[in-house]
Amino acid sequence: MDDLAKKPITDEEIKRPRTDSHSFIFRFDSPASAAGKNGVRVYGYPLDFLENYQKEIQKVTKEDVARVAAKYIHRDQMAVLVVGNTQNSTSDSSLEP
Repeated sequence: MDDLAKKPITDEEIKRPRTDSHSFIFRFDSPASAAGKNGVRVYGYPLDFLENYQKEIQKVTKEDVARVAAKYIHRDQMAVLVVGNTQNSTSDSSLEP
């Protein structure tokens, strides 16, 4: 995460969500999942949100990612949450209370 604010993402990294967004249509391939389309109204999204989602993903540039990362990602303001049984953990002891 530190790198996002300091250097731009690679072409491969910007391409991945664009390619993955093509599977978006399969999220609505059953009546139950299609019912989720009505959720856009609950959250106040525009009615054409699902139709425009992929188009908007395609528009995101590496510069957009860098700008948003610099604005919102601040390591000194992050919290780390570790969940699990400490007796079975091989994690760094500096994370223990």
